[in-house]
Amino acid sequence: MKKISNSSNNSQTKAFLKSSLYSIIVGIILTVPSPTIAGDNGFVSNARLPINAQKSCETSIASWFVSNHASEDGWVKPANSLAPIFADSKNNTRCDFYKWGAQMFLWLTSGVGSQHVFNSSPQFYNLSVESNHEREFLTANGPMLMTVRKGKTDEEIELGQAGNSDALLSQKQALVYYGLHANDVYALFTTQTLNICQQTYNQCTSKIVGECNKEYKSCKTKALANIEFPNTQAQLDKVSTFAASYGYPLSWDKIALAMELKTSWVDADTVSDKNNYILSQAVVPVFDRSAKNGPWSVKSNQEKTLALVGMHIVGTVKGHPEMVWSTFEHVDNVPDNTYIYNVNANSPQTQIFNSSGKAWNFLSEGAIKPTSITANAQVNTDKNGSLAQEIVSINSSPISSTEVIRIDPWGNMHGSKAGSTAVANNTDLVSINVSVLSQLAADDVRGNYIQTGGIWTVDGQIPTGGTDTSLRGSLNLANTTMETYFQYQTKDFNPQNCFGCHGVSRKSNNTINSTGVSHVFDKLQPLPKK
Repeated sequence: MKKISNSSNNSQTKAFLKSSLYSIIVGIILTVPSPTIAGDNGFVSNARLPINAQKSCETSIASWFVSNHASEDGWVKPANSLAPIFADSKNNTRCDFYKWGAQMFLWLTSGVGSQHVFNSSPQFYNLSVESNHEREFLTANGPMLMTVRKGKTDEEIELGQAGNSDALLSQKQALVYYGLHANDVYALFTTQTLNICQQTYNQCTSKIVGECNKEYKSCKTKALANIEFPNTQAQLDKVSTFAASYGYPLSWDKIALAMELKTSWVDADTVSDKNNYILSQAVVPVFDRSAKNGPWSVKSNQEKTLALVGMHIVGTVKGHPEMVWSTFEHVDNVPDNTYIYNVNANSPQTQIFNSSGKAWNFLSEGAIKPTSITANAQVNTDKNGSLAQEIVSINSSPISSTEVIRIDPWGNMHGSKAGSTAVANNTDLVSINVSVLSQLAADDVRGNYIQTGGIWTVDGQIPTGGTDTSLRGSLNLANTTMETYFQYQTKDFNPQNCFGCHGVSRKSNNTINSTGVSHVFDKLQPLPKK
């Protein structure tokens, strides 16, 4: 694959990110003709996708591109999250949501060198590491600031690798780092919601700081009660009006609605060919690894070139305040467990687990299928936040890589455990990946990533958890770089999917806090007024 130059098309990058160019595209009418399949670019075979799968979910991607044709690393427009089909549960299909995810990924990763839509302001912000239960929106231009984040616990739910603060290392012993990002609609909606509370805090005349903090937290609790992330035109208009008055006018890409992203990365110098990865600059902690069994302590923070290995795309669409989850991974991360897909409506076929022939990021080449996925190290953080301080061994074992596979491919029960709905969902995801990848230009680096699943609720309900009967899509969804150790269900934790942790949140007065599906929303501080 061709190496992406950091200098090429720099002017195009800057121009695209400016609102002026975005505004030109407002009037473009999107059409979806029959998909045109390009010549063999190698992406489908490299992803090991079965080419005989039923074509149950296809699309034409040409109209997604600003140029109206699929060009190498070309700029893509965001999907229209306000499209009526998403709110029409009687007529929409899984494919409508998977096409949304596919277009959003190509849009978010549009760019050259280290600059992409998802890490370029004013469209997106990086989110700071949590400190004293607070986070900030950071300008997304320049190197990202990352850490090895804590895992999910009952006391304090933190974003990043799941598994009670477990660490993940690649086969090349590269630590996985995690980034968190939010778009302008999310940021201004948050600011609009919490700004009145910030004003209350700023105007607090009490000499006792604790009393001011108490008033602020009480205000936030009231402000968060019974609100939801914008998912209608009227709600978006309200945010847009506020954004303009506050000094942050939204661009035409606000049709993406509110978006929150999680990304996972490894040192680009440790992957087999960095030219096949989306790259970005980031400041990350570097650990003293002299003690094989740990602890490894942070010795410095360094700017490194990182390679993207995973991305959760989380966003609202029309009628869905619960936020749709769509997840992507690099094709060299891990092999799939055995799964079943349809060749046609009445002909299921089995895709067998195969680990040979690739230098996987998180599994030894040719390894037998692991019977469990167990961490051997944990991250210790500062007591007031999520800043990594050291990595310690579990049970005095060496800190090293773990053998990982995708237990439930496409987010569905694997092998013979799969029912007809799961097999149909497998088929849809194989189909959309084959459709999209086969149309990309041969040297488009995005062709090395696949959509491994998505999940939402049938009518936009805020789910009660990972087993809620309203859930649709990939009911066992997990990203192998973010929910690595929760793929196997355990007696201690059974999340099932993303909504196992990001379900409904209830306050003490039993009112539903719909924004509780985002674990960072109520910790974020409002943007300063311009």
